[in-house]
Amino acid sequence: MLALSVNLSAQDSNKNRVLIPAKINGKCGMINETGKWIIQPKYDDVTNFSDIGQTIVKQNDKYGIINESGKIIIKPKYETVFHFSENGLACIKRKGKWGYINMAGKMAIKAKYDEAEYYFQNNGLACVCRKGKYGCINKHGKTIIKPKYDDSFSFSEEPELSADAASASVDTCCVLPEAEISDAPAIPVIPEIIMEAASMQAR
Repeated sequence: MLALSVNLSAQDSNKNRVLIPAKINGKCGMINETGKWIIQPKYDDVTNFSDIGQTIVKQNDKYGIINESGKIIIKPKYETVFHFSENGLACIKRKGKWGYINMAGKMAIKAKYDEAEYYFQNNGLACVCRKGKYGCINKHGKTIIKPKYDDSFSFSEEPELSADAASASVDTCCVLPEAEISDAPAIPVIPEIIMEAASMQAR
């Protein structure tokens, strides 16, 4: 594990500075190019920044999201958190179930699914699973395709991944469980689905 990684540096467009993940005394934060702590080292883990300037952090075995100034966007209180999709929703795990929150931290789609696709497809749908059967919901949580199918599916052979998903595949300074970081292939045939069987454990 490296203490610094320039590959994960984030450009702060507002203050024209570069932020670099760093770890000291077992805690992670972000420093600028002069070594000054911009985000204090108080987290157990951090990921790389998304294209909207947010990063997933781990604290006390819970996950949340902060911005480049260290402001808490989503309090670290979820078992798993993914970056926000283009529709403004982020997939989360709470009490063993999957759902989606908005950028205000409010529950947009109740956490009631056994599995959930962590990014919405190009057609605005996300594949979800209940009681072993798969279907699709829209960003409002409305069931568009009733969960009755045996396998997950996609409506596009080559669905585009958001910039968040692409950037999240880069290794981090402070290592999070692999599933949290999302190592989805560049052009998947079937979108990655969060599998409960994987238990979101690091390899």
